[in-house]
Amino acid sequence: MLSEIEKSYIELIKRSVNKYIYYGSEKPIEEYQTDSDERYQDFAWKLPRAALPHSLLNADQLSLLEELVIDVECRGIAGGLIEAGVWRGGAIILMCALNKVFGSKRVVIAADSFAGIPRSTEMSGDPVDSWKDRWVADIKEVKATIDRYGLLTDRLIFIEGYFRESLRTDLIGRLALIRIDADSYESTSDALTSLYPKLNVGGVVLIDDGHLPGCLLAVIEFRKYNAIRSELICRGNNIYWIRAD
Repeated sequence: MLSEIEKSYIELIKRSVNKYIYYGSEKPIEEYQTDSDERYQDFAWKLPRAALPHSLLNADQLSLLEELVIDVECRGIAGGLIEAGVWRGGAIILMCALNKVFGSKRVVIAADSFAGIPRSTEMSGDPVDSWKDRWVADIKEVKATIDRYGLLTDRLIFIEGYFRESLRTDLIGRLALIRIDADSYESTSDALTSLYPKLNVGGVVLIDDGHLPGCLLAVIEFRKYNAIRSELICRGNNIYWIRAD
């Protein structure tokens, strides 16, 4: 699907958004995680703001997203690509880069509160509520980051606000891929409720936080309530399925 030059460009994007090309040292990219050492301790970054990574996704997570975007492109699944929970925009940058390589007219949608993770009101004891770091990146910062990659185009749409209200907008049309990186039970549940009805048959739902109990519970409840029988595939901390009907 991709030429060798295109593969090299996408690989460089992946190694840039998680800052492997700056911080990776001798560690192979397959073992590299930006927040796994002295740079991030006690829920606080030990780096200046300008030096933070644009994504915490490791090599396998970035490659999974790449593979799924290529998959919907190869299968001709119509619709846009959306991420609900973008932090500093790294996954959005990768999706925009793939769009550029394909010459695709798909829209890419970046949806976030741009004010950090909201605390839960529906699930008592969600461990995400105890995090000191609320992963705040405002919309101005995210747009500036994407622009530095040369990928801030009119095919990229920003939706700001908490998911229960913001994702109901008519700005979101039919979708080919939904990526949810919302961490908490409530935000994951709200994103699935609003976005799944817009996903075309054959489209993909990718959940970043399958290792977090609130997020996993939201997925299980949503699939049970909607009688979704598509295979739930696990890959590292990520889980995904393809919409069958």
